[in-house]
This record gives sequence, C-alpha cells and structure tokens, in this order.
Amino acid sequence: MSGISGISGGSPFLTAVAGVQAASNRFGAAAQATVADPTGDTAAQNIVGQITAKADFTANLKVLQVADEMQKSLLDIKV
Repeated sequence: MSGISGISGGSPFLTAVAGVQAASNRFGAAAQATVADPTGDTAAQNIVGQITAKADFTANLKVLQVADEMQKSLLDIKV
C-alpha cells in the first residue's frame, strides 16, 4: 500500500506524515531483512522493497512540501 493513497480524506499533512513514517518503517525492515539474508530471491525482494519504500517516502515528502506551499499561499492571500 502506498503511503499517499489516503489523501482523499483528512489533512494532507497528517496523511503525508503517516506515509513518511510507514515508508521509513518499511525501508528499515527491508534493509534489516537484506542484511540478515543477503543472497537469493529473498534478497532481491527486499531490495525491491527498499526501492519502493524510498519512492513512497519521496512522494510523501513532496505532498508535505506542496501542502506547506499552499498553506503559505493562503496566508499571503489573507494578509
């Protein structure tokens, strides 16, 4: 499950932060599994898991950045 899949409801900030945390946890788990068994098909799956988690992490950070920029724009409009 991608960390940004739940943006349709709730705060984009909270959703993105939860996505960053989930991606970080998945990356760490996959990295530990790769170290524990660095050979074979399992290692390849774990490396793919790390790459996927990194992409999810990056996407969620972009959501945070855009939400922050939008909030700043709204504050500039109100002032």
